[in-house]
Amino acid sequence: MKNTELTILPADKGNATVVLNTVDYKQKITSLLQVPSYRRLARDPTDSTERKTTLVLKKSTLTEDTCKQLRPAGCRPPRLCGLPKVHKEGVPLRPIVNNIGAPSYQLSKYLAGLLTQLTGNSVHHVKNSFQFLKILESLRSTT
Repeated sequence: MKNTELTILPADKGNATVVLNTVDYKQKITSLLQVPSYRRLARDPTDSTERKTTLVLKKSTLTEDTCKQLRPAGCRPPRLCGLPKVHKEGVPLRPIVNNIGAPSYQLSKYLAGLLTQLTGNSVHHVKNSFQFLKILESLRSTT
């Protein structure tokens, strides 16, 4: 039996599961979308984005086989969900956008793979925040 009055989600941090009243969850998601960064669109841009992505691939210098693998088909719009921040007062939500199945998902994944090969090979690359702090500490100790 499915209970639609409750929403069960993983917490943003830690290994916890959170049970929220579905009405409260929807209100929190709606409040996330009330900032000027977001606006309601007149229509779903998924088909248009799918066509534009296909056009970009046709104009590219990628092989036909690669383009065929990256060409979007039967796409759906990205989906928004929120993970509860149980460590914060009022349990706000961290917005998460799931792009799997979106028109540019396969192309983005392909480009990320290419760019990953280029990262880490520069003296200006920082692996993570811990490495960044070590660099800052070493700079502080030399002055």
